[in-house]
Amino acid sequence: MVEFGRKELDEIYEFAVDLGKRAGQLLLDGVEKRIAGSLAQESIEKENAVDIVTKTDEDEKPTWCVDPLDGTVNYTHIFPMFCVSIAFVVKHQPVIGVIYAPFQEQLFSSCTGRGAWLNEKRRLPLIHKPAVPPMPAEAPGKCILSCEWGKDRRDIPDGNMHRKVESFVNLAAETGGRGGKGGMVHGVRSLGSATLDLAYIAMGAFDIWWEGGCWEW
Repeated sequence: MVEFGRKELDEIYEFAVDLGKRAGQLLLDGVEKRIAGSLAQESIEKENAVDIVTKTDEDEKPTWCVDPLDGTVNYTHIFPMFCVSIAFVVKHQPVIGVIYAPFQEQLFSSCTGRGAWLNEKRRLPLIHKPAVPPMPAEAPGKCILSCEWGKDRRDIPDGNMHRKVESFVNLAAETGGRGGKGGMVHGVRSLGSATLDLAYIAMGAFDIWWEGGCWEW
């Protein structure tokens, strides 16, 4: 069994933060080249709908889980919600996480025993005094729902897209609507990045995230 002391974890954490920032700068450099007309859009699109990262180590050894670009479609269109995602996993449990959205200059980071932070200055969730607010008593009412369409949009009965649409409509419909399923959420948001959806959950900006067919990266 691998154990890490505080000093080792701190060093790994600092490495992950630095790596995330440097990788984010590479993404921004690509945007600047696009704006300057020196990089064609076709050169940054994926060859197919499969994620850049396709394999993960399934044993208990310390493992890096990295998505160098989450929100690829956003990046292609220079919609600013894209990011780098880095996690350090031990025995199937994440102990360090770093998410950097360079266009937004937002760095989300966490390390076991340290809590979660925005730009290493603001503790998350943003509202945590005197305590983390509970879900509203009438939840999902008064909640912000985050959801994504994803890549699997096959128009088949009981397919992933149809299940999502059904759930989205149920959560958005007026209270009591949809045969009593209506949730009347306060609002529905779609960032185009599952990683940032989760980061905004940690921040407290979103209350509910609904997704199907999502991978660790």
